[in-house]
Amino acid sequence: MKVILDSLAQQAALVANLEGQGSTAVPIIAKFPIKSQEDLEKLDGEINLQNKEQYIQAIKTLLKSDVKKSLRNVLADDVVMAFNVDGVHGKKALKSVVNFYDALLVSIDGGSSAEMDLRKAMQLSKKRVFKVKNKTNE
Repeated sequence: MKVILDSLAQQAALVANLEGQGSTAVPIIAKFPIKSQEDLEKLDGEINLQNKEQYIQAIKTLLKSDVKKSLRNVLADDVVMAFNVDGVHGKKALKSVVNFYDALLVSIDGGSSAEMDLRKAMQLSKKRVFKVKNKTNE
């Protein structure tokens, strides 16, 4: 019963916050998946201390508690292919978009291993893209 009440209180807070944003505001979850580096940088600039929790909740919803299987709900394949966590091997660093990166790590249900889970999820996403490209080239 306590879990249900907590969930209802959280939903009520989210609804109240959405109502406070006005009808012209785009729902946060509609901003995903992020399709380009420009979109990622724009979103990073939008995240601040006042709305960070809303972004975390939206990302958690999209990840469905398994970042390895549902990262593409948050980051499109083109973004995953252009980035890696540290920005090595000619890729851009996901860590450089600090606000988004922090929100993403908090959203991943991995505790202290959230960064490792993210690395593995990005690796698996890249393998999926390569596999699809290889099948279409056959």
